[in-house]
Amino acid sequence: MFANIPQARILLYLVIIGLVPTCLVLLQLWQHSHTLETLDERITRINEKNALMSTKQSTNIAVIEHFRGTDNFYLDKYVEKIQLLEPEVEGLQRLINNKKFADDEELRKRYEQLVGPSNTLMFNEGAVVRYPLFREVIETQVRPVEVNLRDTEHLLTLIEGISLDGFSVPEKRPQLIILDFRLDKKPVNEDNDVFTLNMRLLKREYL
Repeated sequence: MFANIPQARILLYLVIIGLVPTCLVLLQLWQHSHTLETLDERITRINEKNALMSTKQSTNIAVIEHFRGTDNFYLDKYVEKIQLLEPEVEGLQRLINNKKFADDEELRKRYEQLVGPSNTLMFNEGAVVRYPLFREVIETQVRPVEVNLRDTEHLLTLIEGISLDGFSVPEKRPQLIILDFRLDKKPVNEDNDVFTLNMRLLKREYL
């Protein structure tokens, strides 16, 4: 059977046959190597995910500790008690007390508007949603109010907990997240920047 096959070709066949096990071993090694690389990538991703989760968990713990024991009536005590447009209110008060303007109905109406309920911040509290570690509620402003830039800075200090323009942050501030904060310029006069403010907050209290 092999008599008619040249010896050189037989040697070639033998070499090829001899290489088959080696190729199979190399293929298995490559497959193992590829599997190890895939496994290593998965382990790396898992480690990165665990590190991220650990960082988030540490952050969450810090946030919980920071906001634990907050004042449930913070909005009532501080945010709703701000006298808005105070410079204008004081100016109107002086004019009303002046005999020359004592009978000016427009001044009196404007003054009563600014110091009365119509320009006082008030919030409606929505349904309380409870979670294992905290509870939260949406606080919606009852009606639009007029504010100036200084009022805005004061409000943001109280809500965000970052001191602006010398305003201080009261203790036991709950976590307040701004969901909506709209300012619309109101053409009152050229000297005063007056805006109409509408806002909605998420109040979160940790248990």
